[in-house]
Amino acid sequence: MPYDQKSQRESWIAYSQAVANLKHTLSEQDLEYLYKQQPVGIDTEGHILIKQVNSVAVHAKDRSNALHLVSRELRKCNFATGLSLDYPVKQSARSNQFKKFLYLPRFLVTMTLPHSKVNGGEFTRKNGKMELIMTVPKRIGLPYGSYARLILMYLTTKRVLDRERRFELGESWRDFLKTMQIPWSGGKRGCFTAVQEQFRRLCSTDYSVYIVGEKREIYGGMKVTDQWMRSPDGVHVALSESFYILSGESVVPLEVKIVQKLRRSPLTLDLYAWLTYRTWTTKKATTIPWRELQPQFGADYKRPRDFQAKFRKSLEVVLIESRIIQS
Repeated sequence: MPYDQKSQRESWIAYSQAVANLKHTLSEQDLEYLYKQQPVGIDTEGHILIKQVNSVAVHAKDRSNALHLVSRELRKCNFATGLSLDYPVKQSARSNQFKKFLYLPRFLVTMTLPHSKVNGGEFTRKNGKMELIMTVPKRIGLPYGSYARLILMYLTTKRVLDRERRFELGESWRDFLKTMQIPWSGGKRGCFTAVQEQFRRLCSTDYSVYIVGEKREIYGGMKVTDQWMRSPDGVHVALSESFYILSGESVVPLEVKIVQKLRRSPLTLDLYAWLTYRTWTTKKATTIPWRELQPQFGADYKRPRDFQAKFRKSLEVVLIESRIIQS
């Protein structure tokens, strides 16, 4: 939508001041990039909208981080409620045809894996009347964090694209790491060991879903795999029949480039998948109380205010990254 001169002027003043406040924090490249952007107005929610201007001479190492810092500075100084990117509504139909996707089972989008390591062998997520209970032998441990989510995406995507219950992850784990853009490093503390451990935890866990209502009660249980084997010639996977059926009927598509940008944070991955799903299913504005969001996303946060702060920060990162990728 067009903005009048007053709105454009106010947005330019506030944006420029916020960038100036960060001159001792950001690099010269980042500052050069930020000063080239064009504030176009302030929307109804108090966000400053900027029209991105790219320049061959500007190669900011992490422009999303720079924009995030500006957005935070705007709020800190009460200049605005945040920063948004203004893009043309029309997009090339040709470019949309060539977007690549990863997939997640819907029930693990609405009720997610733990964010951090859980002591013991049981973990619960809730979403309204639905409840997901994950159980595993204590000596193996529950899956958690970003790697577990990326592995789940990879397995689900293999099933969707290949339509096979049995497949190989590749000649070695390096193939998987390359696909998910996880930098290779060996040793006991390296990515290789961490991915192997999360794969083992993910495939050893039982996932049970309960739905309890006034007049009905439904239970369903499954594992991701019936069998998996790591041998010198690769990793062989046999998906369980229940997971194979479920991941063929109800999955949520996620853009590869956005997943790669958000892959370091389990909460941002969860929020991106959930927002994608909700965009499809929600037909009107909906308010969700914090007391309902925390059991769904932040059961491992002891204090509600810690979860709320983390949720807000992660949501802002997801929105910024999604808009940058789609430009």
